[in-house]
Amino acid sequence: MLFLSSNNDTHLESEYIKYLAKYGKSYASKQEHQKRFQAFKDNYQLIEQHNSQENVPFLMAINHFSDLTSEEFESIFIQNGIKYARKVKPFTEQEVSEIESKIHVLRDNPLPQSVNWYKNGKVSRPYNQGSCGSCWAFSAAAAMESLAVMNGHDDTIQEYSVQQLLDCDQDESGCGGGWMWNAFNYTKHNGIMKRRDYGRDYKAYKDSCLFNEAKIHFKPESLGMVEQDRNVNLVLKQLVSLQPISIAMVAIGILANYHSGIVTEDYLKCSDPLREVNHGVLLVGYGTVQEDDRVRGHHCHEYWIVRNSWGRDWGEEGFFRVCMDGVGARDKPYGTCLINKYATWPNLNGIVIEPTD
Repeated sequence: MLFLSSNNDTHLESEYIKYLAKYGKSYASKQEHQKRFQAFKDNYQLIEQHNSQENVPFLMAINHFSDLTSEEFESIFIQNGIKYARKVKPFTEQEVSEIESKIHVLRDNPLPQSVNWYKNGKVSRPYNQGSCGSCWAFSAAAAMESLAVMNGHDDTIQEYSVQQLLDCDQDESGCGGGWMWNAFNYTKHNGIMKRRDYGRDYKAYKDSCLFNEAKIHFKPESLGMVEQDRNVNLVLKQLVSLQPISIAMVAIGILANYHSGIVTEDYLKCSDPLREVNHGVLLVGYGTVQEDDRVRGHHCHEYWIVRNSWGRDWGEEGFFRVCMDGVGARDKPYGTCLINKYATWPNLNGIVIEPTD
């Protein structure tokens, strides 16, 4: 192992050797090794600098992405994840206030103060999509897993085959991206197998379809799918209080180092309405900021709980929290990272509402 660094890098060299051993990483050439070491150094120093600040709303940590630059991470893990996004009119703060006021008048029962379907055993544990733009398949499979266990189709949470959706759903672009509604529609017409029953486990690339009709696990005749875009917080809270919801969002390079806490627009700069979503995830709940949350003082009172597909050692066991406040504001008319822009979910009522422009 060759380092071309100064004596001042001795500590970082030691940390890098530990990092390579922990994640089983190796590189094809000395040049690539040095390039990865430089990226690791930059990330290590960024993380130390960020975490040393008293008022940051979330913490960062070294993880399996730490040998990549921010630009490389975005190119490999985010750029091609979502297709078919449509134009949606942005909210104004006045419009949000009027909509939520009407909902409060019409609603009979108050919403739960917090919801976390993962802690309630209704969401499967995340795993890593790798360098494949398959986030749409991870989001869709997880949403259907939750629907099945919450409606008695499965006694306990089961893992459905993300690889089947990747290989067999011809309306999608495989690792080049897709849309969750289309994956629900594929399942309605073809069914989906359990992860362990499909002919191969997840490979992070599209391969030949190994669909086996005899091993279909989930294909209810009443399966429907709904897309409902442009949701104020109260509507989105109502939806996720009933079941996990597939959503699309803007993910950016700084999220690669996320470890814990609540991410906010003032740090991520991910909510510009001129941007478009690039990552499919699963909304699994919401909560209220507590005394020990670092985000206090950042004008954040509530947050979303999101299941990601970047591995279990990323973030909070594969999940992350996003500040809910400020939908309709000029800097985040669709909410933080555009989380309120698109929502889609499966149902067992046969209701089908297609995405519309």
